[in-house]
Amino acid sequence: MKIIIAGAGSVGLSLAKQLIEEKNEVILIEQDEERARNAQNLVDCEIINAPANDLNTLRKANAESADYLIAVTRSDEVNMITCGLAAGVLKTPLTVARISNPEFADTGILNKAISGIDFVVNTEIETARSIVNTIEYGAVSDIIYFEKSRIQVRNLFVTDDSFLRNRDVQTIRSLLPGEFLIAGIVRDGKFFTPEGSTRILEDDNLYIIGEDEVLDKIFERVGKTRTEIDRIVIAGGGRTAQHIASHFLKRKESALKLINFKGLVKRKNSRKKIVRIIEKDYERCKTLSSLFPESIIIHADLSDENVFTQENLNRYDLIIAATENQEFNILTAAFAKKIGIKKAVCLVHSANYANLASKLEIDVVINSKNSIVQPILRFIRKGKVRSIYSVADSDAEIVEFVLTSSSILAGQKVQDIKFPENTLLIAIIRESNFIIPNGLS
Repeated sequence: MKIIIAGAGSVGLSLAKQLIEEKNEVILIEQDEERARNAQNLVDCEIINAPANDLNTLRKANAESADYLIAVTRSDEVNMITCGLAAGVLKTPLTVARISNPEFADTGILNKAISGIDFVVNTEIETARSIVNTIEYGAVSDIIYFEKSRIQVRNLFVTDDSFLRNRDVQTIRSLLPGEFLIAGIVRDGKFFTPEGSTRILEDDNLYIIGEDEVLDKIFERVGKTRTEIDRIVIAGGGRTAQHIASHFLKRKESALKLINFKGLVKRKNSRKKIVRIIEKDYERCKTLSSLFPESIIIHADLSDENVFTQENLNRYDLIIAATENQEFNILTAAFAKKIGIKKAVCLVHSANYANLASKLEIDVVINSKNSIVQPILRFIRKGKVRSIYSVADSDAEIVEFVLTSSSILAGQKVQDIKFPENTLLIAIIRESNFIIPNGLS
């Protein structure tokens, strides 16, 4: 496929790398000269240093012959105009736009007939959805869900005092209950699939697949127990924080739609939460007070450790550090755990910071870049592929797809299938049953 990406920021570059790896023809458009030069060193594709919302630029990129145009610049207006020109004038078949301002959706301007946009992705909503999904399951780890199934993938960071440290995979499987598989390990920033003899080391990030109840028992065994979360404090009052608060305060206008998979709904605590928001900007505090009159809004700077004591924050079950500053989020979440807050969720914007936060034993680390990249990739790869998840910002992906009776794979044994290089079949879901496959499956 030929795919044009407008915007060479972290999201645009991540999309470009993934799509180039899949042998797609990618053209990257970036107006900023320095960012365009940086992109030339990072991705192997044509780069056009020009404004994307210009018809001449799109013609230079041959948008009329492209299969997709994806506009992910930092400007909603540029993204909308770019998609409108591509779809309306150059007849690009499918367009995707990153839109942050929810007011555009309220006006109806994003309607396909008006905007020419086929798929809209909102960074703040997708990030908030990722955070809320993990909290609804106890905030023990990041969680990957699979449709119509109780199967999950959870990540587990191995600390120096972990029960798993210095044990091999085969021994771990014999000591822990139920059917599960350590599907992958991220070590020193690189992903690999372990063998039975692979020894688990300190600072490894494990990706474990199994049914939810089995994973609950495994996490309890290593000291990560699910707890009821009723009292929540949110650090930061931006749009992401507002979406999270709206959900937990049971607002009807919440933009979030949680994954409603089998076995998940009945486990959720449906009670309305007690939510406190701490924001250092006074004008934003006034806005938050009008939006959430039932919540306590505190005008304070959490970089002052005295605020934690003055506001008795140690009595809360969970802190969500969701400001625009990822370094501040990490420090806030780590300190909150130190003073006694049971669980901590931290928002970051890069894989390096995600790895750092995991080493500080922060319970859940959400990378906002992944939250927006994954929905776009799912849209592009639509069909029998149900879901796609990147693993720890590496080249590894977990792909869920439906096998039809007409597929060439149907009826074959796993040992007879020639999978692509570096591909591992980690699970089969058949009639709601979870199967760890072997060669005879």
